[in-house]
Amino acid sequence: MPSVTIVAHVVSTAPEALVMIAKTVRSHVEGAGSASASVPLPMNARASVTVAGFGDELPVAIDVEAPTIEEAKAAASALRLQLKAGPGWRMESGPGA
Repeated sequence: MPSVTIVAHVVSTAPEALVMIAKTVRSHVEGAGSASASVPLPMNARASVTVAGFGDELPVAIDVEAPTIEEAKAAASALRLQLKAGPGWRMESGPGA
């Protein structure tokens, strides 16, 4: 599936970020606690999270996958706006966004 990455400048672990994303978009975390955990989004999209590295707190990369690149871009854009407005995360576009 095509994916688009958006970047959040937040202090968070991957599981915490997924829970906040799920709460913000009124969804749930699938596969919580596993390496393949993700949050279902509208437009048949999914969000997964990668934290920069051990001991690193910034940034958190959010990969948004969807059936087409256009849907991935649209879902990523909507998620970026929701995370800015809801929990007030500082967001930026990543590669391909």
